[in-house]
Amino acid sequence: MKKARIGIIGLGQRGSGLTDTLLAIDRADITYVCDLYNDRVKSEIEKVEKKRGASPKGTSDYRDVLSSEEVDAVLISTSWAMHVPIAVAAMKAGKAVALEVGGAYDVNDCYRLVAAWEETRVPFMFMENCCFDRFEMLVASLVRNGVLGEIVHCHGAYSHDLRDEILGGNVNRHYRLQNYLNRNCENYPTHELGPIAKILGINRGNRMVTLSSFASKAVGLTEFSYSDKNPDSALMGAKFRQGDVVTTVITCAGGETITLTLNTTLPGYYSREFTVRGTKGTCNQEANMIILDDGSGHKYWEPHLTIGHFINNADNYKEYLPSEWRDITDEQLNWLMQENGADINREKSAATALQTQLTAAQAQLKTAQDGLAKFDGVDVAALNAQVARLQADLKTQADGFAFDNALDTAILGKKGRSVKAVRALLDVDSLKGSADRTADIAKALNVENYSFDLLYDAETNVTFGCYYLGKLSERFRGDPLLVAMAYHAGGNQVQNWLNTSLYSADGQTILLDNLPDGPTKQYAVRVKRDFAIYRRLYYDTLEDDA
Repeated sequence: MKKARIGIIGLGQRGSGLTDTLLAIDRADITYVCDLYNDRVKSEIEKVEKKRGASPKGTSDYRDVLSSEEVDAVLISTSWAMHVPIAVAAMKAGKAVALEVGGAYDVNDCYRLVAAWEETRVPFMFMENCCFDRFEMLVASLVRNGVLGEIVHCHGAYSHDLRDEILGGNVNRHYRLQNYLNRNCENYPTHELGPIAKILGINRGNRMVTLSSFASKAVGLTEFSYSDKNPDSALMGAKFRQGDVVTTVITCAGGETITLTLNTTLPGYYSREFTVRGTKGTCNQEANMIILDDGSGHKYWEPHLTIGHFINNADNYKEYLPSEWRDITDEQLNWLMQENGADINREKSAATALQTQLTAAQAQLKTAQDGLAKFDGVDVAALNAQVARLQADLKTQADGFAFDNALDTAILGKKGRSVKAVRALLDVDSLKGSADRTADIAKALNVENYSFDLLYDAETNVTFGCYYLGKLSERFRGDPLLVAMAYHAGGNQVQNWLNTSLYSADGQTILLDNLPDGPTKQYAVRVKRDFAIYRRLYYDTLEDDA
């Protein structure tokens, strides 16, 4: 079967994700990649080459992709303002188009897209992923089968705390920042409106006839800019045009109404608030809830009609799901939900993870021991070896807990005011390998004429800190970001991140954006920000010193 030859234009977070998706599809080849930034182009070429053994061409000019005879179709995931110009040029070049959200930049862009398609008839697809999410597809099937009756009203929202992403636009080369500084509108409606348009048959016998949109005041981003979570201090106190909450009301030719809410600059949880109300039932995504009128004459005061009775009951109707969703595994579901930005399966704390590992090891050990006692004629030697390995793993983990307890006890015994602060000054890895930990811990702490109060002496504190930073610099090859993170979280934690492909592609550098949110990530972001400020302030001095 002939493979589709794909060019990807725009290689930021979304474009890079599209590369990963295409690499999992055997019927597609990535033959061209394009971005204004050469480092992104290089990274995607290397990714494709590693996976497929063949390198796509790379360029910073999208016109190179459109003129290539090695490209059948393009995926466009550039900044919002460039979506339509590139899509129109692609259709006129005869390249099938898959266009990312939010699509058109204004009403005139909508007309330009329609005119280009009517002129060329080149295949065009708008990539709104939320139309294909599990709950949205379940509700669409219920509507098609008449289960909800006649649809009266739909509601959708894009509630997503994007304050750090928006203010990090200059740092991360992201397009949202300039839009929020200079525009005030419902700037990202398709997550909400796409599934609703499918359900109401918009442009398939039905149409939207009126639209009114109202924006609140814009204060959320400015206030956030004064916090230590702001990734770009240059934006401190900046004034933004984009209202914090935008409410849109739409009426349809069929008599239905639609309400949309945009909320991306205030604290809160991720939600699309997808709700459909019909004469025979109501569906609500936030509660994973479907309520049907069973004709039994329920009254509003009856206890079983409260929301608690219906929350998470949507799986009762999974027979209406397309097979692709009905047969999906929990693991696949979680991955897909994460890709769509849902806040599920958050990273657990290190302590919880260690305890889980210990519990699992204990269970495995008991299973192995029970097997020895229960069965004759088995390979006792193999089972004994398994038991020995499990016992060794348990001992290692137990020793780790014991070491941490011994170290903290020693520090507290010396009247240390901050266990975390004192730990940062010690060569913990060397102490862990000691034959006599208690003695060595005491020795390490017994500096000549030493007391913990000396840590609050500036000269002593700087001396100890510089010594420890020097040790970390040796361990992490002088990488300033790794050294800073190790100083904050400990060398072992940083090494664990480097050993995890999600957080490090090469085992040498950290993918900071991929790390779970927490104090160390926030610390690293602040260090990078402050270093950049110092370089701007003292650039000449730094260069002379170098």
